[in-house]
This record gives sequence, C-alpha cells and structure tokens, in this order.
Amino acid sequence: MITKPETPKMSLRRAYQNAAGPVALSSRVFALFAIPSFGAFLIYDATRLGGNFLSWLLLATVGYAVTIPLLLGFRWVYNRQARSGSRPVFISAALIVSGLVRGLVAWSFGVSLGIVPEDELAFRLVGGAVFVSGSLITMSIFVASQMKHEAVLGGLESEKAVLDELRGGIRERIKVQQETLLATVQQALAPVLKKVKDFGAGSEPALVIAELKEAVDQVVRPLSRDVGSANFDRPDEGSLANQSDYAQALTKAKRTWPKSVSLGAMFMPGITAIVAAISTFTPISLGVSEGTSALFVSVVLAAFAYLVLKAAQQGLARLWLPLWLAGVATALVYLVLALLTRVVLPLANFYATDTAIGQYYLLLLIAGSFAFTQQVLRTQRLAAETQLKEVIENLAILNSQLRQEVWLNRRRIASVLHGPVQAALYASAMRLAQSQVYDKTLIEVVQRDIENALVKLEEGSDGESFRDVANQIASLWAGSCDIDVEISADAEERIRANRVAETCVTEVVREAISNAVKHGEAKNAQIKISLERSRLIRVVIENDGIPAKQGAKTGFGSDFLDEVAFDWSLKSAAGTTKLKAKIAI
Repeated sequence: MITKPETPKMSLRRAYQNAAGPVALSSRVFALFAIPSFGAFLIYDATRLGGNFLSWLLLATVGYAVTIPLLLGFRWVYNRQARSGSRPVFISAALIVSGLVRGLVAWSFGVSLGIVPEDELAFRLVGGAVFVSGSLITMSIFVASQMKHEAVLGGLESEKAVLDELRGGIRERIKVQQETLLATVQQALAPVLKKVKDFGAGSEPALVIAELKEAVDQVVRPLSRDVGSANFDRPDEGSLANQSDYAQALTKAKRTWPKSVSLGAMFMPGITAIVAAISTFTPISLGVSEGTSALFVSVVLAAFAYLVLKAAQQGLARLWLPLWLAGVATALVYLVLALLTRVVLPLANFYATDTAIGQYYLLLLIAGSFAFTQQVLRTQRLAAETQLKEVIENLAILNSQLRQEVWLNRRRIASVLHGPVQAALYASAMRLAQSQVYDKTLIEVVQRDIENALVKLEEGSDGESFRDVANQIASLWAGSCDIDVEISADAEERIRANRVAETCVTEVVREAISNAVKHGEAKNAQIKISLERSRLIRVVIENDGIPAKQGAKTGFGSDFLDEVAFDWSLKSAAGTTKLKAKIAI
C-alpha cells in the first residue's frame, strides 16, 4: 500500500447523473434512508415538540414504512420502461410524490397521537418532499460510489484471475505443442525410416532413394512451412481461461484501508452544502421572522458552508493524518462550521437557538460522515486500481513472453526440419545412390544420420547474439542501405541473458530491415534498442524508404509482430517510416 494514496475529486456532474439514475431507487439506498428517516423524527421533531419517545418511534416507523412501498412502486414503473440511464424528471417526481405522501401520513398519524400540531400540515407536506428528495439524492451519490468501487475491484480481480489462468494454460500448451509437433514429424517420417531399416541385399536402392527424395518434397518441406506458420497449433487463449464469476472475484478483492489520508481530500464542499441547504430549509421556514425569506436564509447557509469547507479542503490538503485521526479532525471542522454559522446567520436576519445549532451540527456530522466514508472508499479504490493494474501489466508481459516461447518453439522445429532433417534425407539418398551393392555399414550410417537429425528436434539452440546478427544484417545490405545500430548497455545485457527475447528482437530487426530495403527501397536505416521499465525492450527502426500503402493487406510481418511483440506500431511521416515494438523480457 502506498504511503500517501491519492484521493480522486468528486464530479458534481457525475453525482447528478447518479442521483437521477436507477441507483436512486435501489434497495441499498432505501436501506440507508432509514438513518435520516428515523433521525428526523427522533432527534429533530422530538427535541422541538417534546412528547413520548415511544410515540415518536412509532411515528418514525410508520413514516418509513409508508415511504418505501411508494418508492418500490416507482422503481417497478422505472424498470418497465425501455429507456434506461439518468432520468431526472421521473426520479424527481418519484421523490417529491413519496415525500408528500410521507408528510401527509406523518401529520395525520402524529395528530392522532397528540405529538404533532394540527397547524403543521403545510410544513409536513413541503418538508416531506424536500427531506425525502435531499436524503435519497445524498444516499444515491454515496451508494453509486460504493457500487463503482466494488465493480472496479471485482472487474480488475476477475481480469487478473483470467490472465493468471491464461499463464498456466499457455505454459502447459507449450509443452503439449512440442510433444504434438514431435509426434507429427516422427509419424510423417516413420515410413521412410522403415524403408531404410528394411533395406537389404535384395532391395532396389532406386526405390529407397525415391522414397527419401519424395519424403523431402512431399513431407518435410510442407511440414516445415506448416509448423512455422502462426496458425499451426496456436494456443487458443479463449479456451485457456474462462471468465471468473463476478461475485466470486468480488469477494477476493482485498479491502485494505489506507494508512493515512489527506485531511483536505476528505471534504466534499459542494455536495455537503447542498445537503445542508435542502435539509434545513423546512426548519428555517418555521423560525424566520416576518419579512425574512426562508429561501434566502438557506442560500446564505449553503454558501457559507461551501466557503468554509472549500477553505478546509484546500488549506488542509497537505496535512496527512492516520485514518482514525482524520475522522476526528473532520468532526472538529464541522463543529467549527456550526459555531461560525451561528455568528453569520444574524446577518441574514435569522437567529438560531443553541438547540438548532446542535441539530445543525448533527446534520453536518451525518452528511460529513457519508462524505468521509465515500472519499475513503474512493481513495481505497484508486489505490487498489493502481496495484491491480500493475499486477495485470506484469501478467500481460509474462503472457507476451509465453507467446514468444510458442513462436520460438515452432520456429526452431521448422528450422530443424528445413535444415538438418532435410539435409540428412538428401545426403542419405545421395549415399545410397553412390552405392551399387548392399552395404550394411552404409545403411547403419544413413539410419544414424536421420535419427541424429530428428534428435535435434528435441534439443534447444543457443543461437547467435543480437550484436553478431545486427552486424551481419548491416554487412548483408552494405552498398544498398546504410544501417546504423545503437543499443544501450543495459538493454544488451538483458537481451543476452534471455534467449527467447534475444531471438525475438533479432527477428523483428531482420524483418523490418528486409522489408524496408526490398519493398521500401530504403537507403538509410537506424536501429535503436533500449530498456523500458526493466521488463520491456524497446525497439525503434526508422528508415527513409517508400511508406507502405495505407489499408494494405497485412502479411507475415504483421502476424509475426502480433505474436512476439508486447505491442507495436508502424507509422510514416515526413519522409520516414518508423516501426516501434516492445518485446517482453
């Protein structure tokens, strides 16, 4: 876990889209709504109006029980409509209607219990609509952040599981591929070997010679081309890894809390100010003096809350505290805000009591707790994204290395078929042709030559170094194209230590230079090899040849690069063509 994890900023536009989308009518939002729903009756109303606690608890239960079925009905209507996504008009109407019904039921039942005054009908109706809308919008923003957090962790964990399974699958496929190739070659050459073994005094050398030459033309050459092609027994990545179940992957996602956070980043001034204005509008309307607008007071309250929290956000951004201490510090900041609010409100011709300020602080504390939790989750999500993306990138590099091994395995076997095996069969045919009589020793030599050639299929090859091959390429095209090779010391050291990567880099350079000279008629070419992020070799080949036509059909070179390169690009501009390829190492 990084010591100082970054906390991403909340977008008000994204918050609005979340609040006006299906998440506003989700079961998680309804469950969280119970907190402000019961709190409004048990804390605000009970303190303001007095009365028996059990009566207020009963009224709070009825108010919540009435609101949720209405919201469930609106959700049913929402889900039946074809258009999905953000629908602010429908969501706003659902929240307002549910709030009006809640206010009406709360007033009528509260009057019957003797704890709500009869003259508060308008207050309950307006307050219910504003309260339900403000509370559910706040909960929607919070839940949407949680859901995104879980989706990101679950998706990345699932991708990691797929790549991890893919890694094991390709390693097994490489082993199986080699065994399959060897079996294919041995099966194809078995009849020829049998002919040689059965060659005796009564046999006709011409028939065996014909068999050997036919084996070269009809078996070895076609087989070497097939084995060398990218489509011969290529690992099917889709069959190697099945998508992990999302829920299962989600449970695997580690929930590591950040050790320290930026105190300033834990505040959400805009959303908190809006919640404060919406939640206090109705209570303010009961306490304003004649000639004073409740809306004006709420706007002043929201603007002041925003300015104070914005100042705290910026001023405390560089103060890093342990998570628990940051929670305590934010509570103190909200306390300071509540105390300063009492000083500012008289400027708007509104005088708040100590009880009202205490309730306002409690409101700020609740809204701030949601904001704090949301920002911590966003911090955790970003840190988890960074860590998992690093793991996935490493696995992707490993996957590229495994593809290189698959390619090199095919290439080596194809080369042995085309070289030693073919040569052994031709040489055997020539020896038999020169022998006019049966010679058991000669037959044994022929048989041993062919078997030794086949043994090479199971052996590796160290090959030439990249530096040697680069010099050979430069010498080969000398007089036709001037080739400059530049390779960093660290890159050369890492390449030389990795036979597979060295072969891939060599072949990328060979293919690029060959195409540039033969097809592009290049006169000058520059090869630059460097190390990138310790896990990748960066190959840049620039030439002044004729650029390839756009939209041209891809050939062997493109298929080859797709197979061995981590990623690559080919672009032409200002009279030069530049190939960039990254080889995993």
